[in-house]
Amino acid sequence: MTKDPAKDLYQIGLTIARHWAPPETQDFLRLIVREGDRFPHLAEDFYRMSKAPMLERMSAYFARLESEGIMAFGDKELAIRQFVGLIMEPLRWLRLIGIGEDPGDALYHKVVDEAVKTFIARYLVTGKTD
Repeated sequence: MTKDPAKDLYQIGLTIARHWAPPETQDFLRLIVREGDRFPHLAEDFYRMSKAPMLERMSAYFARLESEGIMAFGDKELAIRQFVGLIMEPLRWLRLIGIGEDPGDALYHKVVDEAVKTFIARYLVTGKTD
């Protein structure tokens, strides 16, 4: 990671957007939702093997940003979920419920760019840009 949180967050955001893009991923998420009551371990295993490691890496990165006085989160875990939500909601929600097609690379970049701008505006410590 660099000393530029906007650049780092953009790369993180684009990775998140692209990770969830394949139709097979959407199908798997639907399977977890549909069969979660019958097979509770599906959701637990999915979270443990997929989402939890991503959140742990983001938590470590956010902790570094905070310790260096670059960003101030207060509730770091909430901030992480907010960032992921800013990306996932416009790109994945409709597809998850079976409406619409993949939004495409141009929209991925736009959504991530706007998410980073929103996030930086909220959490950047004033005067801490490189």
